[in-house]
Amino acid sequence: MSLTYDSNGDVIYPITINAGLQILNLGRIEADRPNYHTEKNLFPIGFKSLREHSSMYKLGERIFYTCEILDGGNKPLFRLTPGNDKDNVIIKESCTGCWVITINILLKY
Repeated sequence: MSLTYDSNGDVIYPITINAGLQILNLGRIEADRPNYHTEKNLFPIGFKSLREHSSMYKLGERIFYTCEILDGGNKPLFRLTPGNDKDNVIIKESCTGCWVITINILLKY
């Protein structure tokens, strides 16, 4: 993967990782907020991506989910929005927490 830049030196979006994953915004790192980074992980506020995954509501259908890291004050919040149901947003304190809900709904089918 290589990044493309405009004449101002800014990254041009989307950044395509593969057919099922695009980065729409890299976000910004808050160095003075310890809950937004660890030794192994960064949680940049404003990070936004599109990821393909099974639909929560239509068995066998694959859709894109918008994944975002939000400013939750003391710690980041993670928002997952299904492309086929933008009113059914999942917000949790971890990315994993969002996907667990998605998988649990899928397992009900």
